[in-house]
Amino acid sequence: MRRVQVPSQEDRILQELEDIAFGSTTAMARPKALELLGKVVRLFKSKKMSEVERYEEEITTETHEMLEALFEWLSAWLGLISSE
Repeated sequence: MRRVQVPSQEDRILQELEDIAFGSTTAMARPKALELLGKVVRLFKSKKMSEVERYEEEITTETHEMLEALFEWLSAWLGLISSE
């Protein structure tokens, strides 16, 4: 008997957002879909950020980590597209 992997509700929602953000849907829906995807990968921070003194190296490291996570996510997404 073969097992079939069924995508979770979260996976289906993310896929739909990706289709809207990067597909051929209306341009009006893209910004919101991209915003929601950005929140999933924690691209944006809460508006209630308190002022904290931070060192440049710490900010640079955090930025690189966030960009790396985004790049990995985009690479995986592009890999899925090219395999279809």
